[in-house]
Amino acid sequence: MIESFSAAAMDVLQDRILPLVLARVGQAVVNPDSWGVMELVIVGLFTQIGLEVYKHGVPEVFSRWKHLPARGKPLEVLESRDRQFIAFSQIAIVVMTFHYLQVSQA
Repeated sequence: MIESFSAAAMDVLQDRILPLVLARVGQAVVNPDSWGVMELVIVGLFTQIGLEVYKHGVPEVFSRWKHLPARGKPLEVLESRDRQFIAFSQIAIVVMTFHYLQVSQA
């Protein structure tokens, strides 16, 4: 009895729910003007994940290259103004990504 119930639940999930979710995602990607809060949060999360991959991946890729000589003293401790600039930059990247998606679909 339980096995048939779990099999029926998997069938409903695969045949009904998954196609509906994929259709909604596909429709949302095509029409960014109709996005809600959830879509914007997801784009923001993916953008931040991309920034983290970029932050850790680029130094790893280029670590084998010959280093350029430093032209000044590096910042060892970031001040609040530096952190404000970094936070604003990350927020602006999310906004520009959304704008790019809107304009590219027009």
